[in-house]
Amino acid sequence: MPKLSTKTLYKSDAAKLPSPQGEGLGVRSNGAITVSVDVTNTSKVDGTEIVQLYIEDMVSSVTLPVRELKGFEKRMIKAGTTEIFQFKISVDDLKLYDKDMKFIAEPGMFKVFVGGSLKTTNMAEFELIE
Repeated sequence: MPKLSTKTLYKSDAAKLPSPQGEGLGVRSNGAITVSVDVTNTSKVDGTEIVQLYIEDMVSSVTLPVRELKGFEKRMIKAGTTEIFQFKISVDDLKLYDKDMKFIAEPGMFKVFVGGSLKTTNMAEFELIE
């Protein structure tokens, strides 16, 4: 089965996080959050798509890559149909090695990107709360 170009044959809706409670969307240090994106095959043929999940730590105590790949899923999408891709982000996915080489999750703001490549602009934000 051919790999179809996301540029011409697929349409991705914006990345979605659960509706915020109160002022902002936050995840506690013992919790998790789910991000989802709807991907529509707008072509007339079935094809596969690989949706990737990247996380960007907005402010950390150490230098990190701008975006880190945290998950991906490959799925067949029938022509003219929409599939919902969901990724669970746990606090473990947000951990880093600090300057003392302790593996910790630092509270703060994060951006999550979901799409067909590193260049995706499908983005949502959330906060890790102590």
